[in-house]
Amino acid sequence: MVHIEDLLHKLPTQLSGGQKQRVAIARGIVKETDIYLFDDPLAGLDFKLREELIDDLKELQTELDACFIYTTSDSVEALTLASKVAVLHDCCIRETGEPEAVYVNPKFLSTMEILGFPRTNFLKGALFSRSDQLWCKTDLFEFQVVINEIVPIKKSTKVMVGIRPEYIRATEENGMKYQKGKVHLREDLGGEDIIYLDVGGARLIMVMAGESGRKYDVDDIMHIEIDGTSLYLFDGISGKRIGRGTGNPNV
Repeated sequence: MVHIEDLLHKLPTQLSGGQKQRVAIARGIVKETDIYLFDDPLAGLDFKLREELIDDLKELQTELDACFIYTTSDSVEALTLASKVAVLHDCCIRETGEPEAVYVNPKFLSTMEILGFPRTNFLKGALFSRSDQLWCKTDLFEFQVVINEIVPIKKSTKVMVGIRPEYIRATEENGMKYQKGKVHLREDLGGEDIIYLDVGGARLIMVMAGESGRKYDVDDIMHIEIDGTSLYLFDGISGKRIGRGTGNPNV
């Protein structure tokens, strides 16, 4: 079940890191029960071993048909393995739900900060009124917002704006709704590039698919477009989500 049959004749000192982890998992599941607790079992392993053991754990859970409670500080592990996630912050469960739902609609800034790779971009902002509509202004752009009805809000309230890296895209165009940035660092992951940009004094992270065409290098200038409907607003004090953007931002 955990693929350790060929290790039974070996001493503990003869086992690799991944093999030791498999043995530890086998020790934990010897006693059949309805609930198993895994406390960050893949910590300290290299990427390849982690991938292999993630697949093994998913297969194991299916075979045992049991509940696995799995703690991890790696958001990719959590999103990959879980059928339901619970996000802990300051020793409290902040929110729970299906991984995709919690990722797409985080209720708290800390959840958006914890879940996802690369990490989420955050900008300080302030709400203001324009033509009887509510807008948010950051150091880089301003955009129209819609506020949750259940959350009381005052104009000029300080907020934090969250932007997932996948909602920033490169464009050859320029104009009021486009930002210009300088490439600070590019990480080539094969199928995609993670690009760190200096934009108006702020550092933004974006993701580009490998087949997108042009490759950007350090110090290149690029224009980017941000999907305004993907901008999340969080209260500057409580960290609770209070709304989101409704259209493309203006510079």
